[in-house]
Amino acid sequence: NTIGIWQDVYLLGVPNVRIKDVFVQPDLSADRLRVQVTIENRSEQVASLDVKGVTKALKPYSIPDDGIQVVPHYELEDTPLFEFTGEHITVDADMETITTLVVPVSGKLFAWDTHHPNLYAIFVTLEQGGKTTDGKYTRFGWREFKIKNGDFYLNDHKIQIKADSWHFMGIPQLTRRYAFAWYKALRDAGGNGVRLHAMPYPTFYLEVADEMGIC
Repeated sequence: NTIGIWQDVYLLGVPNVRIKDVFVQPDLSADRLRVQVTIENRSEQVASLDVKGVTKALKPYSIPDDGIQVVPHYELEDTPLFEFTGEHITVDADMETITTLVVPVSGKLFAWDTHHPNLYAIFVTLEQGGKTTDGKYTRFGWREFKIKNGDFYLNDHKIQIKADSWHFMGIPQLTRRYAFAWYKALRDAGGNGVRLHAMPYPTFYLEVADEMGIC
């Protein structure tokens, strides 16, 4: 058993009025991208805000053959794919609210699948009085899972998930290199999915799965 603090710990200073959460909802069936933004106001005054967002593609990243340097440093394409025009909202003191940004995709995003793990990023910002006061970066894939007549579908294509599962063992597994090695062995064996068993894994296990086409 692992006892005590076993993941990274940090303190993050945030403004009283901030973006608490960004939840990206790819809706392939309706051909639109929905971005649900939770705004928190911990000040003593009503906050008048403009919520804006921009979406860019992540440039392709090649994982080194040696499997050692597996910490990718993604760069974003220069040209935005979408710019959300923004929503003007007010948030009462010591309250939070949710606003949703929606944009039609119209073929501007390539789908994420197990053979083509295309990834994108959205940067949502808050503006007060014409000044940007907070921002939040979130990655996502343009994909949609469904169950139809007992079968599993990814982007309207029937898919069989061949997955592996492993119980988290603590400190030895706290590197992206471990996640990469595990997923590479899974892919080499013909697998395309993973079940992160029994507990919340570090976030980078989800990130590496996204990068390697693992469901």
